[in-house]
Amino acid sequence: NRLCSISMALIRHRYGLSNNEPLTDLEVELQAFLHNPPEGLGKVEHFWNICFILWGPNNKIKSFERNPWTDRMAYAACKEQYLGFSGCSGSGKSEFAAVWAIVNWLCDPAHTLVFCTSTSLKESNRRIWGRIKTFWQASACGLPGKLVDSMYIIRTDNGTGVFSDE
Repeated sequence: NRLCSISMALIRHRYGLSNNEPLTDLEVELQAFLHNPPEGLGKVEHFWNICFILWGPNNKIKSFERNPWTDRMAYAACKEQYLGFSGCSGSGKSEFAAVWAIVNWLCDPAHTLVFCTSTSLKESNRRIWGRIKTFWQASACGLPGKLVDSMYIIRTDNGTGVFSDE
């Protein structure tokens, strides 16, 4: 399953990145976000391009809005190794964290582990894990992996069609 291959043109070269096989717009943006090439737009703008493809205004189920608060969070997340967010209710902290986790995992699922913590499972479902589920299920593309809600994990396909926790 190619990410958004049906609706996106296939590309071989962009941002100074080259690939032997054509990539979709989403695949190119994921690689540019991961590698941050000098000819690219910068990590933050590649993050927003990914968000636009997956959860932009054409997504009828769930969109992720860029606003001054999420812009500041994205900038800080791209620049700092460790960070924490505080802010008023409705400032988008949980939604940003969920989208940030999904985008980072999509870039390199074999080498990315995301821990999401909360005060209890019930609160996690109300906050971060609940947002991850919503955005995962609402993505404009069929994302790789299988969300297993009862185990609070996303399993990856080991290449043979079998999903594992490893």
